[in-house]
Parts: sequence; C-alpha cells; structure tokens
Amino acid sequence: MGNFTWLLGVAACLILMGQQPARPPEARGRFLLAALLAAAAFLRPELGWLGTLGFVQLLPLMFVQARLPYAHPHLLTWIRLSCFTPALRHHLQLAWLETYLLRHGTPPARAVSPLDALVAPLAAGRPLEALRGAHGLNVPPEWSRAYHAYLSWALSDTGQPLEEPWRSLLEGEPLQAQRAARRLGLEGRFWTGRALFLEGQRARDAQALQQGAQLMLSDLRPGRELFAWRLHEASKLLAPFGIDPRARLLERHRFPVATLGLLLLIFVFFGWEILESGGLGPGALSLGGGFSLEALLALGANANVITVQEGQWWRLVTSTLLHGGLLHIGLNAFYLWTIGSALERSIGPGMLVFAFALTGVVGSAASALLGAPNVLSVGASGALFGWVGLLSTVGEGNVAQRLGRLGRAAPSLFLMLFIGFLIPNVDVWAHVGGLLAGLLLGLSYRRPSARERQVFGVLGALTLAWGIVSLLLWRGSL
Repeated sequence: MGNFTWLLGVAACLILMGQQPARPPEARGRFLLAALLAAAAFLRPELGWLGTLGFVQLLPLMFVQARLPYAHPHLLTWIRLSCFTPALRHHLQLAWLETYLLRHGTPPARAVSPLDALVAPLAAGRPLEALRGAHGLNVPPEWSRAYHAYLSWALSDTGQPLEEPWRSLLEGEPLQAQRAARRLGLEGRFWTGRALFLEGQRARDAQALQQGAQLMLSDLRPGRELFAWRLHEASKLLAPFGIDPRARLLERHRFPVATLGLLLLIFVFFGWEILESGGLGPGALSLGGGFSLEALLALGANANVITVQEGQWWRLVTSTLLHGGLLHIGLNAFYLWTIGSALERSIGPGMLVFAFALTGVVGSAASALLGAPNVLSVGASGALFGWVGLLSTVGEGNVAQRLGRLGRAAPSLFLMLFIGFLIPNVDVWAHVGGLLAGLLLGLSYRRPSARERQVFGVLGALTLAWGIVSLLLWRGSL
C-alpha cells in the first residue's frame, strides 16, 4: 500500500504540474521534480526519503497557491520565502495584487515593490504625474499589469478631462471605442461591450444591454490590461441589473476542491480494486484488462443481469467510480481534472458534484438498459461526457443562444462519440446517456442561488454516499 501511495503522488504531481503557468518555469519544474522523486520512491522503496523530500519542497508553494484567493498581506512574506527565482516571486505577487483588487475593490494601502513610486500620486488623484513617474522607472515587463491596475483606478475618479483616444474609448460609440482600443493597444472585447451597454441604456434597447453585458463579462479576466478598472466599471454598470461580476470572478478563480475530491475518490476505489484483485493483471495498460471480472463485480460494476434483473440499482453509482486498468483511470483522471476544473469555476462545487452524480447515473442506466446484458461496465466516462455536454451549453443567455453554442460544439461532440465506436471495450451507451443528460441540464440551467447550490451539492453527495454505503452493506451480507 505504501508503494501505491507513491504512485498516487506521481499522478497528483503531474496533474498539478499541468495547471501551472508555462512561465515562470519554476512552478512546473518543482512539481516535475516532486513527481520524479516520488517515482524513484515507488520503484525503489529504500529511496522513500527522496520522495518525502520532493513533497516537502512543494509544501510552501502549495500553501501560497491555496491562500492566494484570500489575498492576506502576510502572504507576501511567504511568497518571498517560498520562491527561488525572481520571476516566480513577481508572478505570485502580481496574482496577489490582482486578487486583492478583486476582493476589496481598492488598491492596497501598502504597495507591492517595486511600484512604491506610483502609489502617492495615484492616491492624491494625479494619474498623469504617476504616468510620467512610471516612464522614468525601470519597471520590469512582468510588472506592467500591476502598473496598469494602479493607474486605472485613477482614470474613473479624478474628473480630469480625458484626451483622445481615451475619450473615444470611455465616452464614444461602440465602433469608436473599438478603434480607440486598437490605437491604445488594448486587447479584448470589454471596451466594445461597455460602449454597447451604455448605448443600450440610452436607447432602452434590451438586446444591446444583454449583448454588452455578455461581452464585458466574457472578457473580464485577471491579467488583462486595466483589469481593476474594468472590474470596477462592470460592477457599477451591472449591479442595478442584479449581476455581481466580482462575486462571479471570485467563484471562477477558486481552487477546484470538488474536482479534487472526486479525483481522490476514484483513486481510492482504484486502490481498493488492486487490493481486491491481489495486484494488477497482465492487461493493466489496456482500457479494461487490469482486473478480474469477479473483483469488479464484487466492487459494484454495472451489468443488466445484476443491476436491473436483481434490483441492485446502487451499481449505477459505484460503477462510475471503478476503472479497468492503468490506462483507463489515467485517461479519465486527466479529463476529470481538466474538464472538472473549468466547469467547477463556472457552476460552483455543489453543482459540479450534482452534475457528476446525475450524468453518471444516467449514463450507467443507459448502459444497463440498452447495452449487452452480460457485459460489465465500469468507468467515469459517462459522467465526463455529461460534463462535456454541460460545458458546451451552460452559460449566460437564453435557450436560443445556448443552442447556438451547442451547434458550434456539435462537430467535436460527434467526433468524441464516433471514436468510442472504434475502440474496443468502450461503453458507448454510457457515453451517449451521460452526454444527453449533460446537454439537457445545460440547456435548462439557470444560475441558482447560494442556498440552491448547497442543496444540489448535498443531493449529489448523498447519491454517491448511497451507492458506496449500499455496496458496503451488500458485501457485508455475503
């Protein structure tokens, strides 16, 4: 079991490495180092101290990344202590600054060095003086975003007359704002959306208001130039319509805890499969040949002859947590993390767990009712196809706009299903059932309240718990 723990550590480090930015390279390098040392400990148990050392050097970095969403001032000290290179230090300080602006709606009282020279003139409402001072500073390129974030707060509050092309950007029609953005070298659709929204307010045009709001929200991302001012302006314009961009961004940039929890759950079941089978079989690297059929059946695999005919409906849940071999769980774990992280930031952790349980159960039911009666089915791919369908349709807009997004995603969805027909040991009916459930959920989705999201999360968690507890009771009765 100890060796299996190192193997899980290798997988976790590689998955987390993929979530790090390509630059600066230190973060990815440290996760890769931890994965290599854990692999050495897995292959040679006497080198366990190396694996431990790899994880120890990761702990400060993981602590900083876990606490960044809260933007506490003490985190700046941890960043200085835990980063080996100036590039990573600057990157995390920028992330801290952007998160602080996002949470508090105002620049921090204490500047992040080396931008101290900008704070006094900005606080005094003299942005032009700050601009001249910035040009005289030797500000590294990676700090340009932080400079723009500070400067942008003064633009909307000083009351000073704006010169062209700033006037066209902030006061002009949509086409003028678009041209001004290009002249100023500003990226994105935010400026066009803002002008379109203001035009919709003047003309009382509901369609222009909706399109402008969608453009602003879709392009409101930390790291873009003048991000802090964009957030401030979007919040001011959209608040009367019940839309809080700051709350949505905070939800979008939370660490995907529900995705990580589901990932750990399927790894726990995979370890249980290894113990139940007495090790991996000779076909461990195939999609479905690593474990005996008896072991999979004893752990809750899905099949018509036992799920439907004997009424063991809890297998619709437990089968989504089982996998047939290393390749099977490796592929599903990769897609679970990548798709789940994006979806969780869009709909929240509670709704993500509910969507996993719902689409997984529907996919398993389609497999049990429409598939071959004597063939065992395991794997989370039905739920993953459901997530893909949900991700293709969920979002702002009415049903017609969601159907438009579905139409654009349809070719890739059909290709994913078609590939399943070409690969042996793939449960296509589970894919079809999960995908259809996810598409219907996405088309009917409306943004629930915080209480409703909690209720849906509890329903999803109770569904998974019901399946696991029923499995344990059934095994105890044998």
